[in-house]
Amino acid sequence: MVITGALKYKKLSYLILCSKIVFMLFAEFVYSKFTKLGDTERYLSANFVFESDIFTSSTKIMDFTGSIVSYLGSPFYHMPALLLSYLGIVYLQRAIERIGGLDSKFSRIVFFLLMTSASFSIWTSIHSKEAVAVFFMSVLSSQLIASSKGLKSEVRFASYLAIYLLAIFKPQFGIALVSCFVFVKVSRKFSFGGFSQLTFLFTMIAVQAFALYQVSDQIDLLANNMYQFFNTSGDSSNSTRVNDVFVNDGDFLRNAPYGMFISFLGPMWSEVVAKPIFLIFYLESLFILFLLLSLLAPFFTKALNGRVNIFILSVVVIGVFWTLLVHYPFGVFNPGSAIRYRSNFYPLLVALFFLAKSMHKNSKVYEI
Repeated sequence: MVITGALKYKKLSYLILCSKIVFMLFAEFVYSKFTKLGDTERYLSANFVFESDIFTSSTKIMDFTGSIVSYLGSPFYHMPALLLSYLGIVYLQRAIERIGGLDSKFSRIVFFLLMTSASFSIWTSIHSKEAVAVFFMSVLSSQLIASSKGLKSEVRFASYLAIYLLAIFKPQFGIALVSCFVFVKVSRKFSFGGFSQLTFLFTMIAVQAFALYQVSDQIDLLANNMYQFFNTSGDSSNSTRVNDVFVNDGDFLRNAPYGMFISFLGPMWSEVVAKPIFLIFYLESLFILFLLLSLLAPFFTKALNGRVNIFILSVVVIGVFWTLLVHYPFGVFNPGSAIRYRSNFYPLLVALFFLAKSMHKNSKVYEI
């Protein structure tokens, strides 16, 4: 098989780059004819204006950079953002390689398929906030992988830049990252075994649940105002769902399990039936979910035999829970928005599941 024979580290990254270029061309010349490419057109048509708040506003950054790259012309004005997101993927790939996560043909194929999925590749191969998010989320996810295995950071400047961009573009995902880092750092600092880690996990959950409850009124206020942004959105109103999620006080937490799931999946089957064009993205989401879970096969096998790796369970649960929780208000109302915004945190999910795959081999101390 041609692909499997080529999927060796450097060749793997080259294939991903080629794939991103193909999807950039597809997005520019095909996909854009059927739907609007988010705010990309607005960024590329912005006037060259250097304002003081350019360093604190993600939109101003995209406008400013868009006004510069627009001189490259179509489709080359997408290349800087494409290369930035690709650089993030390379960081992530190297981090997974360092912990032996890509030491088999199966794992390399899974990584390739995840990094070249259609929706992810489209939104991160054009001049978009999603392309920037892939860079900083990949870098920070790589640092999480390194910390989990006790490895040192390779490039500190990239980490500082990633933290800055996270604070400007998507600070909400900092909750998941910080939570995972805290668990990993404390577990390693005190050399927790399985039961100690389980106790620490429950303690973290209790503290975070209490904190979440304390700000539930503010969360409800924000959540109840989210629908207006989707209901008036020119590029997504034709597929915006009826607001039956955030109606009463407490609905954010009450509907979280359902909302987190559909915000990750995107279109539901009933929407596929109504609009068959959604079938491609529906199947893609299921395939992505299948690939991620396939990386946990060794964990599930041990669990069935009565051995649960608490480290793997904790890191995956903490990371996935907080990531999907902060994402779901942005993806619950519109399947297209759910798929697009999923690209922002996608590298973190990939990192978590590959980390789990790697950790099961040599972490018996964390089992109970």
